[in-house]
Formats: sequence, structure tokens, C-alpha cells
Amino acid sequence: MKKIFTIASVFALGLVITFACKKSTTTTPPASTTSTTGSNSNVTSITVDGSALSSMTVTAGANGSSTEYLVDASSTNNSNLNYPTMYITFSGGTLPTAGTYTISPYSALNAPANGYCYFQYNTSFASSGSYVASTGVVTITPGSPNTAACSNVVCTNTAASSHTVTAALKF
Repeated sequence: MKKIFTIASVFALGLVITFACKKSTTTTPPASTTSTTGSNSNVTSITVDGSALSSMTVTAGANGSSTEYLVDASSTNNSNLNYPTMYITFSGGTLPTAGTYTISPYSALNAPANGYCYFQYNTSFASSGSYVASTGVVTITPGSPNTAACSNVVCTNTAASSHTVTAALKF
């Protein structure tokens, strides 16, 4: 019996020493980061076919009976476009309210219906460089500033080639 007590005591002492010397595995989580693409802090991310676009700027404003978000390579007005460009067009002459807007097929003649938006991605001025989406959603989230976000929006051109766009824009 004395032997069992001695063995158990040595084992218990070994466990106490092992746990007392065990290295701490506590880690500090990394600080949160904000991803910014390009020179304009309003562009939080834009990817086309999985590749991030850089040096993009965002402008927004009324365009007749609609409000348009223009994202392009470095320009701040429609008369001096640099490619690529991306347009998200909403109905009405004011910024859209919070909510989800369904992307509808583009019409050059009409503004999108309420609750819908148009989505275009252009690689050049030529018609073959104009890609439009006919499905997907753009979500407007309120905040300071607000955010317009879309994920995996497929845009096709007249030659049936396509690009997939994911973006988060602050306005």
C-alpha cells in the first residue's frame, strides 16, 4: 500500500510541475484593418474577376431623372473618363435610401424603376467594352458614410463575354 501511495504522490507531483511550467498559449488578436483600394478613401474595395482594381475614385450625382455613382480610374467628372469605369444608377434625383435594390436590365432611354438599379462596367469607350448586368442586387447600408455594396455581379457585353464585379463604395 505504501508503494502505491508513493507512486501516486510522485505522479501527482509530476503533473503539478508540468502544468506549472506549461507555456502560455494566449494570443492577442490582430488589430482590425480597413482595406482601401486606390487614392479615394470612399472606395473600400472593387474586384473584377477576382483581381483588385487600384487608383479608383467615386463620384455621385444627379443625372437627369436618376442618381448615378461613377467609379473610375482617376477622374472626377464624366467629361474626362479613364477606364475602367463602373456605373450604378438609381431612380430619382437624390441619393437612394437604405435597402436592397435589384439590378435590372439596362435601358439608355429610361431611368430604373423604384427599388431597382442599373449596373454597368466599362473597359473602354467602344461598345464591346461595355458590360451590363441584368441580375443581382446592390445593398445600401446606412452609416457615416453610407455604403453601397454588391457581390459577384456578372456583367456581359454584346459579344457574350463577361466580367464578375464585387464592390463596396462609401458615399
